[in-house]
Amino acid sequence: MADAIIIASEADLWALLKSADEAGMSRWTDSPTIQIHGWHPKLLYFPTETVGHSISPSLARAVAGFHNNLARAFSYAAYGDEDARKLKGPDREALDIRMLVTNGSNGIEIMEGALDRLTHALLTKITSKQLNALVIIFLLLYFGESAMKDWLHEEYAAKAHSDDEASALMLSEQETERMKLMASVLDRNPNLKPIASLADEARVPLLRGTLTYDRAEILGVPITREQAQSIVSKEKDKGQSKRLDGRFVVVEIDIENDDGYMGTLRDTKTGQEIRVSINRGDLPETDTQTLFNALRQKSEVDAMVNAWMVGDKIHSAFVVRADPPKP
Repeated sequence: MADAIIIASEADLWALLKSADEAGMSRWTDSPTIQIHGWHPKLLYFPTETVGHSISPSLARAVAGFHNNLARAFSYAAYGDEDARKLKGPDREALDIRMLVTNGSNGIEIMEGALDRLTHALLTKITSKQLNALVIIFLLLYFGESAMKDWLHEEYAAKAHSDDEASALMLSEQETERMKLMASVLDRNPNLKPIASLADEARVPLLRGTLTYDRAEILGVPITREQAQSIVSKEKDKGQSKRLDGRFVVVEIDIENDDGYMGTLRDTKTGQEIRVSINRGDLPETDTQTLFNALRQKSEVDAMVNAWMVGDKIHSAFVVRADPPKP
């Protein structure tokens, strides 16, 4: 077993993601233990606020909303379902992230050791070959400054009324490269995309928590009240997981990657075609062969498909079981 990798900063996580991506996620079999030591992100900070010893109801709601969404993402990562009611006692203990109100009441920072407990809980829950990518992406999306800045920039630029406004919250060259890496990993691991959608939702309550302050920082990203109000004025449709089980025709299996294949299934009842991920880490080899046999023989399969829906659209989907049709 490889030596533990110590994560002392967000930069360490990005370097680890790049290393894992270059090595090939599914070929990174000598999985190192990841330990978080020294990295405790500051969720919220208000640089112009008077130092005190209280926390406002709006900030309490912001942290609670973020935490509730974090629990949904943990449930999805560990059990393939965003329903937080599936979480067990040890899961909830790991998610009980202690936060320190810094400098009186003008900042909320995650305490030392909290993220390490959360990371360890995920590492012991997941057996997929995509474990490394999932844990790293989970941490970067929920606690990383670069991902937060990218989201704020995209949301604000979409609602800006001028080119000058649209250029606000621009990413640096390093941040741009980081988010290109993230997008590349997610494109090749589509079953991880729901975590990105959930992280987008988790940012909204944090943003709402800043609306009563002239200036704030969210995970280290400075933002003004006007920018925050512009972004929250029109929120995107929330995503949710949905099962699309049924009988399908295997239309094609056309792309092979490190973790498996991409393909298209057609529902025999509705005629709807679904783009799916067929991952070796999520599907037994016998089930994968069932899909290929159906493709070659132009026959049908009974499949269980986990999908992530945003509104009425399928954002991503992956096969978790495939059987020959029952008589």
